[in-house]
Amino acid sequence: MPQVILHLLNYAQKINDLGLRGKGDRLLSLSNFQYLLKNPFYHGLIRYNGEFYEGKHEPLVTKKLFDTCQEVMVRNGKPRHYDGLRSFCLPGLCRCAECGCCITMETQKGHNYLRCTKRKGPCSQKYIREEAMTP
Repeated sequence: MPQVILHLLNYAQKINDLGLRGKGDRLLSLSNFQYLLKNPFYHGLIRYNGEFYEGKHEPLVTKKLFDTCQEVMVRNGKPRHYDGLRSFCLPGLCRCAECGCCITMETQKGHNYLRCTKRKGPCSQKYIREEAMTP
């Protein structure tokens, strides 16, 4: 686990021990703390109707520290899922002619393959390369 997340978990535990609670009097989760850390209020801005305004309050952290925190959270967060697949048709509209299950696409060894999900049971349809399907 990245060192930053361990520190965040330690702070989360300390804050929860102090009695700060979320909805339904539950302890705050890690995602709650990440949400709080993304709030520009802490470096002096107020968000109102989707726009930012300079606050009259004294910032709790510098803009530089706030930006560094944002960079660390992005860098150590969950990876963004992008596998290079082009969207094909509209998800859920392409169905297997044999069993009626959805058709999905995945990449293997640099090629995109379409296949039946076989969610309703056995299906004899095989994988087919995208190139064979597109004109």
